[in-house]
Amino acid sequence: MSFVALVRDRYVNSYNKPNISGVQIKVNRIPTLEELTVVSLKNSNLSSSGPEGEISMTCPNIKELDISETCITNWQELINICKQLNALEFIDIGRLRLDPQSFADSDSVFEKLKWLVMNRVNLGYQEMRIMSKTFPNIETLVLRASRIDFIEVFRDCFQNVTRLNLGKCDIREFSQIEALSVMENLQELKLYNNPIAEIINVSHLDGFKKLKRLNLSFTQIRDLQSIYNLNSFPVLTELRINDSTFSERFKEHARKILINYLQNIEEINGSKVSVKERTTAERQFLRDFSDPADISRHVMQPTKETLFEWLIPEEIPTNIQVFDKVHSKHGNVLKFAEVNLAPPTEALVHIRLEEGESQDHVVSLSWKVRDLKTLCERIYGIPKSEQKLFYGDHEVMEHLGFDLLRFDNQNLSALNLKDNDVILVRRKD
Repeated sequence: MSFVALVRDRYVNSYNKPNISGVQIKVNRIPTLEELTVVSLKNSNLSSSGPEGEISMTCPNIKELDISETCITNWQELINICKQLNALEFIDIGRLRLDPQSFADSDSVFEKLKWLVMNRVNLGYQEMRIMSKTFPNIETLVLRASRIDFIEVFRDCFQNVTRLNLGKCDIREFSQIEALSVMENLQELKLYNNPIAEIINVSHLDGFKKLKRLNLSFTQIRDLQSIYNLNSFPVLTELRINDSTFSERFKEHARKILINYLQNIEEINGSKVSVKERTTAERQFLRDFSDPADISRHVMQPTKETLFEWLIPEEIPTNIQVFDKVHSKHGNVLKFAEVNLAPPTEALVHIRLEEGESQDHVVSLSWKVRDLKTLCERIYGIPKSEQKLFYGDHEVMEHLGFDLLRFDNQNLSALNLKDNDVILVRRKD
């Protein structure tokens, strides 16, 4: 089916006929084809550009076009469509099964086209070279789930790209990423959902000088050395690494580690790193890894009490480097005192008769008064039914005296019983 016929069917005729449910759409005014600036023919049976000049005469103002998952297989048909859309800035040709034999160099150059999406399009170097020459000013290139030889292609293709999406491209070796260093204008790189497991220091490369944003979400990166090597990207300020092996390994500590390991990072997983958050994370990092015997130094013999359990011996040298940098910034940071805020569960009390005989016993605060009477019966031989117990707060009983414990089912915890309080035992009259 031709381009204009499909556009007319989707954007004009659809208003004049009932949909699947039998409901007819009524609008105040049916749009004209000349007014269309955004058109999607995705998943249609588009196969032809139609008669020459038909597109430019009928819908010349299209700026954004989605023809992904259509029936176009010939590169020249694609060229014929673009040639008639002088305002075109965005095109999605994802999942097109373009025949490599249909590619040939031509004089057609589309300088206005800035955004090219070609998900799941598998082409070789020669086809990509022709495409790059035809679309010379592409700034955003989306190759999600494509199988392309990046080392070969980006050596001299799409050199004006600033945003590159290589998600789900089965990138396994860092050499494939190194090949992107020749892209002098690259500012944003998306590598999510790739099985890459390490990042190597790129300081030896004369590249990545403008790369500010990097997406490593859903990757297999897990080690601290790879995180530290991200510092070799000279202007990297935004990082996404959520749902990666790294984030699964370090869990709630992941963000704090990233802040300390990446001193220039300004945004992590879409959230800004404030000055206050960085200061708090860095000072806590010093507390976590300082030697108890000398807090100015990284602990040299890690134990569970001084280091997070997830730190492995091979990562300690890198961690020491980070510690020294953070310490030079903040100096010595004292560890927090260990304070147990849990309520007490027992108390050491003085139990005595009125005549003055006293014994010290540890009693559980989960007891009731009747349990305390059982203890007193065992100590003094006075039956529970004949006992009268009095409670004295050792801090104030000199002035306030004792309180009678009237109810056998009263919890001792309700008395705020504490160490050195007094229980006075009397025999009933």
